[in-house]
Amino acid sequence: MKCIQSAKFLSCSQSSLLRLLLKEKITIDSELQLVQAAINWAKVQNCGAELDPQSSKKLLGPCLEQLRMLALTPTEFSKYVASSGLFSSEDTLKILINLTTPGAMEMPEGLSTNTTQREGFGTKAVVSVSDHEIFCVRGIPNGSRKVCTVVKSPRKFQALEFKVNQSLFLTGLRLGAQTAKNKMHFKSYRENIYVSVHKADDCKKRVARQSYNAPVDYSQGYFDVMFSFPAYLMAENVYVLCINLKSSGTYLCKARSKSVRFHDYKFTFSAVSKEFPWSGIVHGLILEQ
Repeated sequence: MKCIQSAKFLSCSQSSLLRLLLKEKITIDSELQLVQAAINWAKVQNCGAELDPQSSKKLLGPCLEQLRMLALTPTEFSKYVASSGLFSSEDTLKILINLTTPGAMEMPEGLSTNTTQREGFGTKAVVSVSDHEIFCVRGIPNGSRKVCTVVKSPRKFQALEFKVNQSLFLTGLRLGAQTAKNKMHFKSYRENIYVSVHKADDCKKRVARQSYNAPVDYSQGYFDVMFSFPAYLMAENVYVLCINLKSSGTYLCKARSKSVRFHDYKFTFSAVSKEFPWSGIVHGLILEQ
């Protein structure tokens, strides 16, 4: 499926949006992405002006009743939908009550009561900035033995600091896989890793965390750790990525520059240094609007 954040999608007709929302199988990660896509579509149709319940109902029409608000988590609805202008305060409260206590109140008229997630969720399609996954990688290319780093298990460390100049979501990260070296008789190994992200000024406040325990191919490449719940990054805030590697081995690392600009987004992160000696294992972050 084409990216639902693309310019072509945002300029499509209401009937095209409705056909998308009527599908039971759709290649996205969660209902939240579909709801956000519909909100962004409505904003574009509204000439970029802020939405209100009246304009939203007029712009979205029958599409509104196909959005499965009850398939969201209470946190997702509160953070990303409640303040969008899509619903009135009264309807917002009714939806939130039904999310926290199913069936406690009648849903607002015309809204879906479907709590079932659409088939196809869990695939690794990423709705991201400018239709591409963004990997903040610069420096030594894959295949160079100079960037292989031996990690003894277990190893817990702060991988790097980073910030962006505009608010967006961190949906996952791309890490260098282990290189085979003396293990050429095996094609893969089991990676056991835990990653977390917190604000630099508050190490106890995590904005994302994810465990990853799965087979990974030995290679000169990478593997992706996708967050079950994407982290919302506030513009100009500094965040710290922490990694707990529970598998010993020789990981492919990369050197990188301190900042990279992708279109209108400027991403700044720590270079390989004494302070972050293993930061090269992080090949990039996966960001989305």
